[in-house]
Amino acid sequence: MIYMYGSKDSLLAIKRGWGMFTAFLIEACIDWLIRMKAKSSENWEAGYACLTAKRYNAAANRFYYSIFQAVLWYAQKRQGYIYKKGESRVHGDMMEALAKAPMATKEEKRTLKHFCLLRETADYQTDTPREQDLKDFLYKGQCLRERYFNEAGAT
Repeated sequence: MIYMYGSKDSLLAIKRGWGMFTAFLIEACIDWLIRMKAKSSENWEAGYACLTAKRYNAAANRFYYSIFQAVLWYAQKRQGYIYKKGESRVHGDMMEALAKAPMATKEEKRTLKHFCLLRETADYQTDTPREQDLKDFLYKGQCLRERYFNEAGAT
């Protein structure tokens, strides 16, 4: 069976004699990244649509998860984080991953925390996040999201 690999990393793996299995793993990882980045983009777009429709609970939730997915990818790719299905600690782990990231700024940490608190309000409390609280951090959230996908090697 002949496999066609599209990434330069998998082609390099074959050239170096690492074998088809290694090349396959590289391609699987790249495929996972593409799907995670697409999911993150979908969540960001859904968050913006919800914000426009004045559905602030849903907007807070989608914006947070969009950013969360970028930090999760970064933590897995650059810090060796392994997500364990069903483990509820993953959100705290992502806060720690961002805190440990050598290039993380105080503003990025503050932005993730801000969206996390808005999501907790939206999901667990009777009040609703304020529109202005969402809008104040939109640009910073988008920048954080894009930066961490890029830092993890996404193009």
